[in-house]
Amino acid sequence: MEGKEPKRILVLGSAVIDVIIDIERLPKAGEDIPGIQKGMIVGGCAFNVSKILDGLHMPHDLCVPVGQGMYANRIR
Repeated sequence: MEGKEPKRILVLGSAVIDVIIDIERLPKAGEDIPGIQKGMIVGGCAFNVSKILDGLHMPHDLCVPVGQGMYANRIR
């Protein structure tokens, strides 16, 4: 198989924004408690697989639907 380029992997699925919020404790059922937003990171099943493939230097294409708005712009 020498000289052959590896086949590309097509990753289909989702990419979402994970919002990290600091809270003092878990709320009880039906209770609201205040929290402080600590950050946002891109996540989602397909996005996470794509990042792993990047780390393994495996050729791939990521195909995820992306809508409109501030979260969509961050995913792009």
